[in-house]
Amino acid sequence: MCRTGGRRCPSCSSRTGRDKHNERRRRARSTRSAAVAYAAELGAHQLALKVLAGAPPDVARSWADQVGMDRPDLRETDSPPRPLVPLLQDSWGWVSPEILDQVSAAARNLGRDPIERKLIDGKIDWAEDHSHGVNEVQRVEYADGEVGYFKPFSGVQTSTARGYGQSQALQPLHETAAWQLAREMGDPWSRMVPRCVLRPVEDRIGSVIAEARGEPPYSGVHDADYDDVMAGAFYDSLIGQQDRHSGNYFVHYDDETVQLLDHGFSFALPGDRVNMSEFVKRRWDIGASALNGSEHRILSRLVVSPDLLGIADVIGASRAAAMRDRIARMRSTNQLLPYGSF
Repeated sequence: MCRTGGRRCPSCSSRTGRDKHNERRRRARSTRSAAVAYAAELGAHQLALKVLAGAPPDVARSWADQVGMDRPDLRETDSPPRPLVPLLQDSWGWVSPEILDQVSAAARNLGRDPIERKLIDGKIDWAEDHSHGVNEVQRVEYADGEVGYFKPFSGVQTSTARGYGQSQALQPLHETAAWQLAREMGDPWSRMVPRCVLRPVEDRIGSVIAEARGEPPYSGVHDADYDDVMAGAFYDSLIGQQDRHSGNYFVHYDDETVQLLDHGFSFALPGDRVNMSEFVKRRWDIGASALNGSEHRILSRLVVSPDLLGIADVIGASRAAAMRDRIARMRSTNQLLPYGSF
């Protein structure tokens, strides 16, 4: 209940004001509880329910309106409820009604193999800051010694995301979708893209990416295996990768194989900013833009897949439509899309 006595809540300086404020808080809790219960009835994943339970009540109400929920406790009041401090230690500005369904779609697609399940359910002993770029990153170590990298939704630098055409903190979802697509595409992409899952870490929610093998390239794509560069270029063109510079992939120098990293700024829309895709540029520079047989087979599979091999609901309708358009253009031209063409 409100006990601030006007110190942080001027409208609560009187008993009447406090009573009205506390009634709004009760209604807000009821709003969220009803929305969470209804989402559970619709089969939302437990992770999405956790997000909804911590979201501001106006998000819960908007989500309920979108799915057609008709509950008396979700009707608009004369005084909108103030957002409650969530139980999780997270900043909930990243939450929107749309992102709830995307989180649920991503979480349902995970846990397909023992490594994915361990990343999701394994006990994390400790986490430390590992931020080197614009977004927050934590290095996490599991109880069995395995290492991963956690990128919370609330750690995304909003101004940078907007510069890439992403108005919300979509990066953890895009990291997860990039792995899910590579997994369904099979070798070599399932080898080149590290596994990535959504999960809470220390009461915040985001993506955890398995530690990649290799190290940053000394001389860019010239250090990497030719076939992996070709495969990486196709993958970047397919997902609309906006930021594949030399800090966003590793080369394992024992065999020159590649690990593709950092897919937060991907699944671009037409006209979105591109910073770099060294692989796409390299493939066009050496005159190798024509698609090969395995790439045509992947595109054919995607064309007949109603959900883009499981990621359409994860990336959202507009980005899924843009990806379908990229697929159609590559098939019609028999070529990789030109550098920066989304």
